[in-house]
Amino acid sequence: MIKKLAFGGALGFPLAAAVLYGAWRLSQPVQIDAVHRDGSYSNVLVRHFPLTDRGRIDWWEQNKAWLKNGYGIPEPEADGSFVVLFWAWDGVYRVDRGIDQDSDLRCFDDLPPGQANCIVKSDIPLEVSRSRDGGLIFYIGRDRRSIYSQTEEGGELKRRWDMERARERAMEWSREQSRERWKARMEGREQEWEEESRRKWLEEVRSQQEQQLAR
Repeated sequence: MIKKLAFGGALGFPLAAAVLYGAWRLSQPVQIDAVHRDGSYSNVLVRHFPLTDRGRIDWWEQNKAWLKNGYGIPEPEADGSFVVLFWAWDGVYRVDRGIDQDSDLRCFDDLPPGQANCIVKSDIPLEVSRSRDGGLIFYIGRDRRSIYSQTEEGGELKRRWDMERARERAMEWSREQSRERWKARMEGREQEWEEESRRKWLEEVRSQQEQQLAR
């Protein structure tokens, strides 16, 4: 009994600490430390950005007027297009020394070169891109693991891409293809199966291209 209590206590402390940190993290307001402009591109250095996809997009919707009034962003082109990137950063500017270790730095031309004018390319919790036709695309993460779109500002939000879901579908497709190939081989029709599989794949590619053009 004593061992169980000791074991539970050892697990309970880090769990409680994690819960407290999570509660503290969620309670922190978004902090904007700097804005760097490059034409219609605005790079915003932030801390304590919302953790979820929806939370990040909702934050943009609720604060875009404040960003425009307080920071002058976005700064669109004549056709209305713009890009705003929110960079998660550690609060430290770095100097690009021109060595391999500095290849993952993002440097800003509006700061004096040769000085600390770069940040580490960590995560991009949100990128907002507006096209000339007024449509918006929201990219989540530096790897763009999720993509959402609106045909117009304030319009219906649609999910266009989910990396995890795509990976799951790809794995399932691969397993299904392996089963079908094995079955075709056992039945002596592997060549016919390969031709049919390629035809279906080309049809799927054309279908996806048509869907993209229709958006």
